[in-house]
Amino acid sequence: MSRLAYYLLILPVSLLPFPVLYMISDVLYIILYRIVGYRKKIVTQNISLVFPNKSSSEKKEIIRSFYLHFCDLIVEGIKAFNMSDASILKRYPITGYESTFDHFEEGRDIIVSCAHQGNWEWASLACPLFFRHKCAVIVTPLTDPYLNRKINNSRSRNGYDLVPKDMFRQYTEEKGGVPKAIFFLSDQSPSNPKNAYWTPFVGVDSPVQYGVEKYAKQLKAPVYYIEIKKVKRGYYQGHVSLLIEDPTTKDYGEIVEKVTETISQSIYDRPSDWLWSHRRWKHKKNGIKN
Repeated sequence: MSRLAYYLLILPVSLLPFPVLYMISDVLYIILYRIVGYRKKIVTQNISLVFPNKSSSEKKEIIRSFYLHFCDLIVEGIKAFNMSDASILKRYPITGYESTFDHFEEGRDIIVSCAHQGNWEWASLACPLFFRHKCAVIVTPLTDPYLNRKINNSRSRNGYDLVPKDMFRQYTEEKGGVPKAIFFLSDQSPSNPKNAYWTPFVGVDSPVQYGVEKYAKQLKAPVYYIEIKKVKRGYYQGHVSLLIEDPTTKDYGEIVEKVTETISQSIYDRPSDWLWSHRRWKHKKNGIKN
């Protein structure tokens, strides 16, 4: 079934020009938002939690804009299977990456924090075209092996290393070769909130992943943040900035809090570009699930 879906749906759609893809996105918006109401309750609850002081009309506009963006992400994700490097460079330029060059020349690995904002799927194609470091990210394999292989082949075709979670520690301990830029999607909810670090995330007391701080200190790796802005439909802008030069000088939790504060500000600035459809706040600090 997955093989049929790939050859009869994903591959043909990926070959369509962008104007046609966005016509499909407009239809998806009507279906998912206006007819089906896909995860609308979760989206509404999340936005109300983060923006309690906004008016009903303001929150409704964020929700509407989110669904428009979300449907664009679906077709753009499919388009990624057949995007040329020239198209990626045109639609996903990155600035500030030169600030990592000194660390590369020193042979130092770096940590790059990012979020589910803008288009994070195209990042796997764009970042290796700009960074000198070997780009890598932790992945959780899909249950469908055929689609997992096809998606991984697409994401890694420019040299991005996709490292399974159970092999990540071994990957970080490998010595020699090209210095690594290890990317963390730092806005995800931890799998085990009892062992998570708790701190305000967009104003809500939240469990956050400690991996950025753990590996930054372990590898003595500077911590960067890559912010992705949606310029207009089908066009994004990435910017890399240094957050922490020497993680070994920071107290427990200081790096995590800096990363979380930075991501929070990005969400406040452009709320409709963030992924509101997942249950980010399903856990409370006392262990009770929402």
